[in-house]
Amino acid sequence: MKPLSMTLRLALLTGLACAILICAAAGFGYWTLGHQLDLRSGHELAGKMTLVRHAVSEEPSAALISSDSHGLRDLLLGHDELHLAIMRPGETVPAALLGALARDSVARVPAASADTVITAWTLTPHRRLLSAAGEGRTHNGERVLIYLTTTRDADDALLRAMSGSLMLWMPAALLLIALSAWFGVRTGLHSLRAFRDIVDTVTASDLTRRVAVEQLPQELQQPAAAFNTMLERLGDGVTRLSQFSADLAHELRTPLANLLGKTQMILSQA
Repeated sequence: MKPLSMTLRLALLTGLACAILICAAAGFGYWTLGHQLDLRSGHELAGKMTLVRHAVSEEPSAALISSDSHGLRDLLLGHDELHLAIMRPGETVPAALLGALARDSVARVPAASADTVITAWTLTPHRRLLSAAGEGRTHNGERVLIYLTTTRDADDALLRAMSGSLMLWMPAALLLIALSAWFGVRTGLHSLRAFRDIVDTVTASDLTRRVAVEQLPQELQQPAAAFNTMLERLGDGVTRLSQFSADLAHELRTPLANLLGKTQMILSQA
């Protein structure tokens, strides 16, 4: 099997490293967005819980709290994602239910206590919710249990949109990275190809070519200097061999001429 070229191998390694980095960055960005959305939802829900406690404190008594309470309805007006349930301690029938998921939150969320406890739970595998449970006091000091729930549909839609965008643009980004890596490596190896072209022109009859070391990158300067030194040794050896051949021919020319002359004279006699 023919080995891969250096350009292709370096381009593949560079592209793979960049692909890993961009995938890690995309994953970290997705996780960061989800984490920030969780923090924001919890903070907003805690703020709404404070407002609900204040509205409950203006109710004369727990018995007079109802789902038609204007104070509670005004708090949830325009917030379709919010669901409120108010219970009297020791009773199973809610004093007030506002929202389709209010009753489910009472059954799924841990019992309310003096401190506000925020709980994340799921109604279905693909629908997340966040609930805040705590105690409140009516105007006469009577204690009630408050369950405030918000759906995470908007946050989940944003996360789905982000993941869809990443899945859509990631292949194009990876392809662009691969092409950029190949072009960058090919451009970076231009000096090596120039070095190769000079080496290809060196023959036994022409050992005068030299590589311009100062024009090469630092990584190729030492091999180029060693190559120039080798050419100088070869050129010196070829020069000495040529000089030896010329001297040898000169030394043999006179004896051979004398031998030929005497041989011709002997061959001319009977």
